Amino acid sequence: MFKGISDWAFREAASGEAIIRMASRMGFDGVEFNVYEEDAPISLKRSLAEFKQLAEAATDCGVLLPSLSTSLHNAYSLTSNNKIIRQKGIDLGKRMIEIASALGAKTILVVPGNVDAEIPYDRAYASAQEALLLLAPEASSAGIAIGVENVWNGFLLSPLEFAVFLDELNEPAIRAYFDVGNAMNAGYPEQWIRLLGTRLAGVHMKDFRPEAGKGHQVVPFFYGDVNWAAVMDALRCVNYEGFLIATPPSRSGSPERHMRNVSDDIGEIMEL
Repeated sequence: MFKGISDWAFREAASGEAIIRMASRMGFDGVEFNVYEEDAPISLKRSLAEFKQLAEAATDCGVLLPSLSTSLHNAYSLTSNNKIIRQKGIDLGKRMIEIASALGAKTILVVPGNVDAEIPYDRAYASAQEALLLLAPEASSAGIAIGVENVWNGFLLSPLEFAVFLDELNEPAIRAYFDVGNAMNAGYPEQWIRLLGTRLAGVHMKDFRPEAGKGHQVVPFFYGDVNWAAVMDALRCVNYEGFLIATPPSRSGSPERHMRNVSDDIGEIMEL
């Protein structure tokens, strides 16, 4: 397994190249960049040539760019009742595949949609699968996996359902991007890992703890309720060999000091 860091906690403090250099100095094997609409190292308004330059900077530092994520699928939901919004979500997925190819990334993270009072569960299930199947050919052609993430969206609430959802699609390019912290809202991360098994394309690492009246809150590693020893045991049990991408809460002050602390924590977890 390899140690990675998400850029989102540092985006306001540094350029993409600066984040890569910090990650290299702090002992990370890779950086996962997020796609934003504007004003970011990976913006929908930037050119593929700029992304290739960022990839070259990463190569020069000996850092990989294994995956690409985004929160924009919350706005452009693949399960929206609005066809225009759903199409924007599909187009976003296609653009992410293009950007990932330019960066040399092998996985894109996709939030499959959500269920709410206006979006029935069965309709969301069908809409999400339909959208993912539309993205699969381009992803497969580019050699990129679509990692479907478990999030707090009222949807795909158990690892068994998540596995069935993916198996029904029967597309090798469509896999699971597992978020350890998010699973705390619906069970035990180590059980999710064992049940998803070889479907895993990526893993997000963050710690959660409950707070009265606020549900679970993201906290620094070892300050939450995740059983990290059990998580690592499960990952080894299913022979996971990819990146562990830290997505820690942001902190004021020195981004380099924050990254150093996160690197030390992830390193300690990987030794459990």
